[in-house]
Amino acid sequence: MLQTTYALLNVDEIVNIEANNVIDTHYSTARRTAFVVANGDVGDDNIIGFGKTDTLITGKKIFDGNGDGFIGFGKNGLLDIDRVNARKAGNDQLRITDGEDSIGELRYLGEFGGQHAYAAAGALHQFLKEHANGVEGTVQDDVMTTRGGALFIDNALGLRIGDDIVTDFNYGSKIVTTHALADANDDGNVDSLRYQDGGKTAVFDITSGKGEIIGTITMTDSYASSVSLSDITEIGGVVYYTYTVETP
Repeated sequence: MLQTTYALLNVDEIVNIEANNVIDTHYSTARRTAFVVANGDVGDDNIIGFGKTDTLITGKKIFDGNGDGFIGFGKNGLLDIDRVNARKAGNDQLRITDGEDSIGELRYLGEFGGQHAYAAAGALHQFLKEHANGVEGTVQDDVMTTRGGALFIDNALGLRIGDDIVTDFNYGSKIVTTHALADANDDGNVDSLRYQDGGKTAVFDITSGKGEIIGTITMTDSYASSVSLSDITEIGGVVYYTYTVETP
């Protein structure tokens, strides 16, 4: 585990992509690899083996034409990481593959400490197929509503999720993670559930795939008595853990 000056990173390996304006090839060799792209012209680099738990970290936000948080690659399968606008391409085109094919699309996970975080888009797309009104937070401290859907937390990534507030959790609300949350006695209930405002507001820690606390969820007006594991499903190589909010 690497804890770095990049406040949002808590990963197994960091690969620095330098601004040398030559074509380099970089590999993901650990479960949680962060590829940190330097500001400036890095060249048309290759990233090989970019997995479902890897991240791309940039100092400059990547152009998102429609602002939906999904960054599609070009028809050539390359990421125009320096694109200025819809009509003006940038200097550098990154080839990012899963080892064989282009991953095709990234999703934006927000900015923290001057660093912008991205991950492969597939895990979120699959979640949204199951929970059309679902939401995913960012690496910042978010205040969110699930709009009657579910909250997605990709805690298998080596990123902080922030200290988030969810305003509409109640009985039966769902939290979907990509790694099991801490449960020391293996009773199916999330550890560390604690209360504020006389039990009206519940708070619990979000743990990562290696047990680190990477953020908290505060559920206002929920009166939650437990957050319990209710389902485990593997889809497309990603394991989804569904937790249900229980109330008295």
